Amino acid sequence: MDRKYLLYTVKVWFSGVLATPAIITIICCILGNDGSLSWTAIIPCYLFLVALEFMFSFLTWLIFWAMTTLLVFYINDRKLCRWLIFITAIILTVITFITFAWLIFSILLDPISFALMLINCVCIGCGAWFLYPNALVELTDNTPKPESDEQ
Repeated sequence: MDRKYLLYTVKVWFSGVLATPAIITIICCILGNDGSLSWTAIIPCYLFLVALEFMFSFLTWLIFWAMTTLLVFYINDRKLCRWLIFITAIILTVITFITFAWLIFSILLDPISFALMLINCVCIGCGAWFLYPNALVELTDNTPKPESDEQ
């Protein structure tokens, strides 16, 4: 198993786990301008949302890691591979949201859950596509590395 696949997928996953709650907290602060959300409540709220993101998306990250490894192994076209990794990240995020909305709330998606899903998809998509472009180039570089003569 190559460590670069693990590290790349962890970075993309954490971009969603950490950025989505930050965006949601900022939106709540802006919309809740009546003073009901104090600074002492913002940090625990953010940490609670990070914990939820972590719990609900851990299995999704494992699947994303496996899918990324398979895509890079079987797809030689770097551009196509990059698109497929991006699409895989988005699809897995949508499936996670729909699954948990259905299992926990017995609804497909209400407007708030849909907005949360969109924010999460944007964060994951940006993480997969824009935040770590060098890692993605290295990840999709299938050229064999020269072996060292050290023994």
